[in-house]
Amino acid sequence: MDIDQASLAAWQAKLKEIGPRLTATDAHHRFIQFLQDQINELGFSSIRFPFKIKRCLQDSHHLLDEATGSPISNLGPVPYSGITDKNGVTGQLRFYHGKNDAEMKGKIAVIKVRDLMLRRSF
Repeated sequence: MDIDQASLAAWQAKLKEIGPRLTATDAHHRFIQFLQDQINELGFSSIRFPFKIKRCLQDSHHLLDEATGSPISNLGPVPYSGITDKNGVTGQLRFYHGKNDAEMKGKIAVIKVRDLMLRRSF
């Protein structure tokens, strides 16, 4: 299999078509099937080893400006971004500028992303 710009573009188009592949979503399952099909097309066999995962869905979230007590809109958690106890997380927000940002330690990262409509699937 040759890897050239056209091949990489085709893979990128397929990944874009599948969409965000969050763990245990329909898109994640479609991606796994796509990979299995690709392996089989190359003449190899594949074996699936199913396993169960504990899936945590974020039912609610809220961010408050401590100075004003006002809610901060248009912000939300990233699925599977970490394990949080029942009390949640409290901390100063900081825009993420890169992994070498020394001032990021101990802060809650704010990352600009485009609006993605993700549906919940089981």
